[in-house]
Amino acid sequence: MEQHVQREYYQNLIRLMARLIESYTTTAVEFGADGAMEKIKGITLSALDLHQLHSAFSQQEQQQYQKTRSVLYQEYALMRRTFDEKSRDEITLERMLRIFGADEFARHCVLLSFAAELDRDLSRAVAYLQSDYTQTIPTLEFCLATYTLDFQEQQELLMHIKRDTTFYEVFFEEFEMGRPACFSQRMKLKNRVVQLAFNWNSTASQLQGIVHTYSPTDESLAPLMAQKEVLERMLAFDTGNRRLLIAFSGPSGSGKKLHMRHFCKHREKELVVVDLARISQSTNEFEETMQQIFTEAAIRQAYVAFDHTTALMEPSGEEGQLFELLKKWMERLWKVTRILFLSGEEKWHPKGEKDYGFLPISLGVLSVGERFSIWQNYFAILPVSEDVSAQQLAGKFPFTGGIIRSSIMAAMEQMQWQHKAQIDSSMLHEACNDQIVLNINQKATRIQSGYQWEDLVLPTRQKTLLQDACNQILFEYKVYKSWNFGGKVAYGRGVSMLFTGPPGTGKTMAAQVMANALQMELFKVDLSGVMSKYVGETEKNLGAIFDEMKKSKNILFFDEADALFGKRSEVKDSHDKYANAQTAYLLQKMEEYDGIIILATNYMQNFDEAFKRRLKFVVDFPFPDVAQRLTLWQKVFPKQTPLGMDVDFEYLAQRFSLSGSNIKNVAVSAAFLAASHQEDTPISMLHLLTAIQREYEKLGKTLTAGELGEYAGYLELRK
Repeated sequence: MEQHVQREYYQNLIRLMARLIESYTTTAVEFGADGAMEKIKGITLSALDLHQLHSAFSQQEQQQYQKTRSVLYQEYALMRRTFDEKSRDEITLERMLRIFGADEFARHCVLLSFAAELDRDLSRAVAYLQSDYTQTIPTLEFCLATYTLDFQEQQELLMHIKRDTTFYEVFFEEFEMGRPACFSQRMKLKNRVVQLAFNWNSTASQLQGIVHTYSPTDESLAPLMAQKEVLERMLAFDTGNRRLLIAFSGPSGSGKKLHMRHFCKHREKELVVVDLARISQSTNEFEETMQQIFTEAAIRQAYVAFDHTTALMEPSGEEGQLFELLKKWMERLWKVTRILFLSGEEKWHPKGEKDYGFLPISLGVLSVGERFSIWQNYFAILPVSEDVSAQQLAGKFPFTGGIIRSSIMAAMEQMQWQHKAQIDSSMLHEACNDQIVLNINQKATRIQSGYQWEDLVLPTRQKTLLQDACNQILFEYKVYKSWNFGGKVAYGRGVSMLFTGPPGTGKTMAAQVMANALQMELFKVDLSGVMSKYVGETEKNLGAIFDEMKKSKNILFFDEADALFGKRSEVKDSHDKYANAQTAYLLQKMEEYDGIIILATNYMQNFDEAFKRRLKFVVDFPFPDVAQRLTLWQKVFPKQTPLGMDVDFEYLAQRFSLSGSNIKNVAVSAAFLAASHQEDTPISMLHLLTAIQREYEKLGKTLTAGELGEYAGYLELRK
């Protein structure tokens, strides 16, 4: 609505009401010789009551005034049509009256009070005619008198108001207090009504941060990309004209508010969303806020949604005192709006009998197909690079639609910040991982994954197994959705792996390589923080980790897993029975997890054979042979590292039986030995052999001169 058009309309309205008051004055008021008002047609204002008016006016006077008022209201109707045609939107005051279905007298009260609010001359005239210079707001008595001079009609109008005060409770202040309608009642419009008359899109100052209003014509409304059957179910349930309560449950971002907004769009209704988590827990303040929400919803004739209902629940999940108060306000809201929504993470169902339709809707985790559809819809309108795969993102991140949207917005910001023309895969994966907040309480540690496939020195068979495991994540959508294996495999879709082999053979490194290749996060479980001597505590700790990890399909790495998954024992006492039950529980949790779980052990013989059969991959990490050790020596030094001419990798590989971890330790130690010299000294064989000697000592071995062969004299130089 153009503001200048609305201002012009309100100015015309004031002039129209002024003419009405002028007509009333000339018809019904008598003045003395000094010009002061004395009577309303023979009735002394200070002595007689309004019920005497029926004998005060002649039939001719009544007809004359009714004719004049009828003509003025015809002009008013014409003015409304004229301004509707010249403006792009409806006058907001008229919108309120239309939405609420105000009858002619209710409209008369609002227009007269509104005009008196805006125009000082008109308000002074109202006060003068009411014989009270402080009473600039029309009373109900004055509104009745200026509407009709017929006493019987006035009485009928008064009785009608007493039977149903809903409209007047919404628009006028004094009715809000629950007082019965009486002649002396001031018809002062609520401040919020006047505010909305000038700015329909404004928010009441008392409701800032608590209430958000959505228009059914809002162009920013995102389309429904998944679970469209929910909207169809809601529309089918809404039959007739009955009162409804629709209760949504589900995690944040699961689409609860989005479905409400689409439903309201179909019904061409505004939606007022109330954040219960932001309302004061004080009973009095809660009541005051709910009164303002009632006014807001009633004026707009909007549907109302109460979000975060869990905030009003007791820790036990029972309805708290404020929730009981909310239900009373819901009963009152049903007088002005037909449909209410509840929204929270937990399911809720009314107790006892109910006189309204109730529809519970649970929005759980989206299927991989639904997630794929959402990613695809976004990628169809966004600049994304060729390395971005909607299938992989859908498979790796079990997100709600809201979190997917947040991830894309974050990736867009990264693209703009990096001055790139497209969103690439790394941006999206980083944005997705940033959405995940894990509350693992130091029971698991995130491990940085910087290694690539070429850094991993393993036999071909082992590398192939690792890559096959990665493919079960990369091509999950194709197999379970496109090829419909999801219908055959409803349980245990995750990737469970067992890494076995001596210490230092690359088990942890392989987990890092997989995490990097899949652009997933790697979490190493701290068994010291998980295992407990108390019955049930270990399961509780691990259950908490699995529940948190379900927020994303990342990699969970258990080192020295035989401590948890050792061989089951014969049940001889309660301790054995508990240990076996604990292991069964952990296996169940593993099968429920859709991500990657890696169990690592140095002692394969300690693992129960029955457990191994339930794992998808068992990868043996052998101690490196000479050829593999040579490759490890050649790869361990960065390109920037200065190496001496005497460094002999073939000698080191053949002479020293070291694991990959040992070789890495030696390389780092030798690098520091060389760097500690003042001159720019490269890493030499002396540095390497010294580091090997120290590594042997850590392993409980002694490096003899015979083992050094032609380099036996090097360590003598070190002394």
